[in-house]
Amino acid sequence: MPPDRPAHRKAQCVSDGPARTRLAGAALVALATTLMLEGMRVFVSYLVFVVDQSQRVELATTTFGVFLAIGLGGLLARLHGARRALLICAALCGLARLALQFWEAPTPRVVLGAAVVISWGWLLVAALDGGLPRESVAQGVTLGLGLDVALRIALRSFDLPWDPTPAQHIATLLLVGGLLASAWFVMHGRYEAEPSTGSNLPLIAVGPGLALFHLVSGNLGFSVAQVKDVAFSYPAMLSLLAISVIAGCCGPAWAER
Repeated sequence: MPPDRPAHRKAQCVSDGPARTRLAGAALVALATTLMLEGMRVFVSYLVFVVDQSQRVELATTTFGVFLAIGLGGLLARLHGARRALLICAALCGLARLALQFWEAPTPRVVLGAAVVISWGWLLVAALDGGLPRESVAQGVTLGLGLDVALRIALRSFDLPWDPTPAQHIATLLLVGGLLASAWFVMHGRYEAEPSTGSNLPLIAVGPGLALFHLVSGNLGFSVAQVKDVAFSYPAMLSLLAISVIAGCCGPAWAER
């Protein structure tokens, strides 16, 4: 019936809106997580050079202060709203990560690395405070971990900010561009987040999970680059990566059943 077609298309467009916003939200968290992991590795590594490793109290205080500052993200979300806070945090994270890519002085690198970590934490707080559905946040973090490993394997690099090449510069620009684009899409999306009724207790696992990821992944890109049998190492690494990402994305959905 021809008269019904416009209404059907309009209804389909409306129903697709929230799904696209959820997808953009997962992409936003994934890209921010990848940039955060890069910033964290720079922050921790350069902090030991800027602050002598014998000054353990100062090292611990500085590190603790950076992660404690993530708690201020709740205030930002309350002042500007969760959606606008997502855009602000994405812009801060992207700009700090871009500066980190091209600024090689040790002290500024420590500050910029800390800024990337803090802005990622603020973004996560805003996302969980009604900016995004929890499923998108969980999937985004998992995809971000996989993307970080995949980039280091593909570029055969310890990390994008370390001894950067033109390819690493281009990859960084693409990551930051995708981050800002997804944040803009989320801000203007149609999804209306509902208050979460679930427990916040599982969020305690985020910190130990990231620590375990750093311990396991480590210098993975450099290790793969040293393997002579590249035809074997690349498929094996990428297959394991794919299985891990699929399990991480499907796990929360399976647990809800």
